[in-house]
Amino acid sequence: MLDECYVLIPCTTLEDFPKQTTDDLAKGLLAAWTAPWHPAWIAARGKLPQWFRADTVPPILTHATLIVPEASRKRLPSRFDADTTAAENCVSLFAPDRDSFVTQLLQRLAGETPVNGDFQCESSERPIGPDDFYALGYTWLQVQLMTRRLRY
Repeated sequence: MLDECYVLIPCTTLEDFPKQTTDDLAKGLLAAWTAPWHPAWIAARGKLPQWFRADTVPPILTHATLIVPEASRKRLPSRFDADTTAAENCVSLFAPDRDSFVTQLLQRLAGETPVNGDFQCESSERPIGPDDFYALGYTWLQVQLMTRRLRY
């Protein structure tokens, strides 16, 4: 059973989410943020991914999946490897792009109860697939950032 999925972001809070960075780091951060919004991952876990700051270790690592974009690697604490290795069924994922993150996430699900892999939802308009879920994840991030910026 997988419990938590954390995207480790290179900031303390969403208020100081990076706005100026290189293209590659920005793409990697976006990939890490949206990858766990894959419908198979959400369906298997039954909840949305969470974010956590990269400079500390999340409090609960048992059965956790940690998604680490390149932009967060330098901020990981020195005890990160030891803590994640010591925790039961804790895996850290590192990748340069969303496809690589998604591949690792789906491999992580291999030992879990299978979920129907057909995520195309036919409607009168157009089919709904994983890209729509990635867009939802990106939208969720933007709403969180704007809401905090407006102090709502």
